[in-house]
Amino acid sequence: MSDGVVVTVTWLVKDKCIDETIAMLKTFFIETQRRIGFREIRLMLNSVEENSVILLEEWDTVDDFQNYIKYRTESGDLSNLLKMAATSPQINIWNKLPLAQA
Repeated sequence: MSDGVVVTVTWLVKDKCIDETIAMLKTFFIETQRRIGFREIRLMLNSVEENSVILLEEWDTVDDFQNYIKYRTESGDLSNLLKMAATSPQINIWNKLPLAQA
């Protein structure tokens, strides 16, 4: 097994859509867990910037994550989620092994 990658996805949700966004993502997580290369996913709400959310994901490889995004795009799930977004998601993919830590 590879060291893996950490994916961060951040965006602003439209006013009054936060509860619907959270509910939709919770249903997505059920199927996400069954995808090849999936390790972990968490949804967090920013405690300072209202309606700002982040997905913290761990995958075995970049390809596993990209295949997952392709699946969500082709199924229409991503399009439905983006209807509730006030900004485009910012996606970053990180090496899982830290360069330094304390």
